[in-house]
Amino acid sequence: MTLYTNGKMKCIIAIVIITAYYPNTLSLTVTSASQSIEVQSGFASIVVNISPNTVGVTGNWTISDMSGNSKKIVIDNNYMQGISSNSFTLMILDTKTSDIGFYIFKATDGVDVAENTPITFTVTGVPPKVSTSMSKETVDIGQTLTLNCSYMKYDPSSISSVKWGKNSTSGTLSYIDISVTSKYGGSVATNPSLTIKNIDINDLGVYWCEVENNVGTGESPYITIEFPQGDSVLTQAETTTATSIHGSTSTVTEKGTTSTVTEKVTKSTVTEKVTTMTDKGEDMCPCNCDYRAKLDYWATQNVTNYTFEELKIILKPELDKLEKELRIDKHNLSAVIRKLTSAHDKRPSARHLGSFGIVFLIVLCLLIFASDLISIKQHIITIKRIWNIKVKR
Repeated sequence: MTLYTNGKMKCIIAIVIITAYYPNTLSLTVTSASQSIEVQSGFASIVVNISPNTVGVTGNWTISDMSGNSKKIVIDNNYMQGISSNSFTLMILDTKTSDIGFYIFKATDGVDVAENTPITFTVTGVPPKVSTSMSKETVDIGQTLTLNCSYMKYDPSSISSVKWGKNSTSGTLSYIDISVTSKYGGSVATNPSLTIKNIDINDLGVYWCEVENNVGTGESPYITIEFPQGDSVLTQAETTTATSIHGSTSTVTEKGTTSTVTEKVTKSTVTEKVTTMTDKGEDMCPCNCDYRAKLDYWATQNVTNYTFEELKIILKPELDKLEKELRIDKHNLSAVIRKLTSAHDKRPSARHLGSFGIVFLIVLCLLIFASDLISIKQHIITIKRIWNIKVKR
């Protein structure tokens, strides 16, 4: 019993000595004095405590929004970092809506890695910071889709309105009428996300969320809704003829917005778009070019009453003209011209390689010629002997 007690006391003493002389052997931890910080617009600071101390410790700050989108904070003119013996301080010189979010400091001492519990940072006196985790959604007809939206600070009592804007595929700008409960849901302060039920072709386009408080309005990034690529779904803004060679089933809705063609094998589609989608809130300049004239021409043509063979006959002059304009002489192609032409190369390495090749060929020819010079004397003697024999005869 005495031996056990003595051994235990020795271990405790050893731990105390090691802790006193080697404090950096303790695990690295990062903590914050406050989990929530709310400031007025202007200067602000966020502090995290480092244990055991900041000697040899480095790290970086990151900010994330309600949707989980995060980015690394770059220390620049608006962000500064202060370091003391046991803390790191992030100083924001001029807080804005973009500074609202969750802050994390990830630290390392070369051995351990630690980070603090996210610090909620909100700024009063600025519009809401609105975010979304979605950017492009591919949907099918009849599907129900919820467009994600969130904002900081999540305080519904301070929000005066939540609206969803839409830019349709035809370029029409509008706000979603949330009163149509059979079609839409959400879009309120307690649930800013928008639910679209029974999606059809009219629901395609670009969406964004607008959240307003007593200071201003914040907007989310854009969310695009589209059908899967390859679907033959055409809007009323398109003049279309679609014909299946080996059988098809087609459905056309008069005075509507859909024209759907389902084919078994192959199809030929002639499409001329007669509308241009504009950016949100931005008008396009008038166009008087030849291309616009062609669009106006085809917009007046009712090609849905023609068969594919009739369309080929109607379009033959245009197709022949297009083929003539696109035809080129293959003998004038740069690939053909340069095939038998050596390109000039000014690089010293190329010149040295060419000079070496020339010298090599000259030396090779001289060696061949020199091999004959060795026996030239014998050849001359042989020729004289043969000649003397002939003369004596």
